[in-house]
Formats: sequence, structure tokens, C-alpha cells
Amino acid sequence: MSKVETLYLKFIDGNKRRVDVYLPNGYNNSKKYKVIYFHDGQNIFFDSEATYGTSWKIKDICDEHSYPFIIVGIYNGNEERLNEYAPFLVDADPKEAKKYNWTKALGQLYASWIVETLKPYIDSHYSTLSDFSSTAICGSSMGGVMSSFMGAKYSNVFKYVGVFSLASWYNEKEHLNYIAQSKPNLNQCYFVYVGTEENSIPFYEGMNKIYLSCTSSYLHTLETLGFDNEHLMFVLGQGEEHNEASWSHHINNFLKLVNKISR
Repeated sequence: MSKVETLYLKFIDGNKRRVDVYLPNGYNNSKKYKVIYFHDGQNIFFDSEATYGTSWKIKDICDEHSYPFIIVGIYNGNEERLNEYAPFLVDADPKEAKKYNWTKALGQLYASWIVETLKPYIDSHYSTLSDFSSTAICGSSMGGVMSSFMGAKYSNVFKYVGVFSLASWYNEKEHLNYIAQSKPNLNQCYFVYVGTEENSIPFYEGMNKIYLSCTSSYLHTLETLGFDNEHLMFVLGQGEEHNEASWSHHINNFLKLVNKISR
């Protein structure tokens, strides 16, 4: 049987942060496993833990397909989530930003914590394949922002990058500039998803069009950097909204990508 273990590790704020670790059926130390890191870890395995009562159901999907992965779900910081998932300061009316407690840019610290603290811990305590070809990062909304940022910043750490419902509208200019100016690793594989009926924090009207535009600009930036169809997969969710149920419909496409035998 597969299982999910719970860890508490010292986080960037000095407090303990919960991390859930999925171990596949038959996990044992005589084998080595690819690792996928997920943002918003409370939302990926169980409905009972999910913020809005519906999870990505990743445990069920991995069990059904017998994927040989270790999956690491990093819980977010609740009221600090938007700050932790922002590599750059939000580009919005200061009053609106303050209303949502979105006044800091802690994303780069959070990213370095994953790479410099969490990943070494996971690699030393579990039977992992720790190399570039066996490591993935994935997230949605502002978690998608963090995945896209980390894919660019740590392009020799994460081969597979899952970007669901990219919320780069929070500061699209700075975010896209960072991606565009990064040194691409064309051996990476990107999976990008957006729904046609996306909506979230109402900083702007017509959020669905904004999400579509952000995703289109991001895809164009990756293509300009040199990523071809073999390394860049895009899925458009017709009629799908900004929620875990929609992301759950498409996460298996990303898992299939990670499960491919590396060349």
C-alpha cells in the first residue's frame, strides 16, 4: 500500500512548516524514485485537508497508475501564502494589496529553501533519484508562478516543470522579464495548463481573459527561448475554472510526462 508521511521542517520564518511525503506502493530502499515537489501541499492528496474541500486527488491517481514517484507536498503559509509565492512585489493598488496581506515578496527565499533545505533533506532521508532528470516541480495559480520562476532560476535542478493557471498578472512585466532573461536549459520539459473560465482574487474584471493572456505570453516567452513541442506541452481546459477539481482533471498528463524514461 502507498502511504503519506508528515514532516515538520524549519521554514524561512523560523517556524516549522508541514510537508507531506507520498511513498508509492512497494516503496523500499533497494529502489530509487523520481521526486515531484508540489506547492500548496495541503490541497494535493486528501479532500479532508484541502483548503476548499476538494483536492487534486494525486494519491488516488498515482495509486491507480502505479507511478513510481515520491511526491512532496509543501503546505502553504495560509495568510502568508501570497507573499511566500511572490518572487517580486505585487503590481497592484497598494490598498488592494494590503487588503489581501500581499505586501512582501518572499518567493525567492521560499524557492531557495526548497532547493537548499527541503530537497537535501528529502534526498538524505528517502530513496530518491536526486539528479536533474528525476526531479520535478509543480503548482497552480501563484504556485504556478513559483514553478515557472523556479524552472528558470534552477534550470539544472528541475527537469520537469508543471505550471497550472499561471497567475503572473500579479506582476507580469517583472515575471516575464525574469523568464526571458534566464539562461534556458532546453533539456527541461514544461507542462502548461489554463482553463477558459479562470477567476481568482478580484483585482481586475475579466480575470478569465487575463489568465489566458498571461499563459499565452508565458508560452511565447518559452518558445522564444528555444523550447520546442517535445519539451513544451500546453493544454487548454475548455469551460474549466480556477480550482482543484479542474487541475485534477489534467494532472495525470503532467505525471505521464514525468514518468517517461529519460534519454
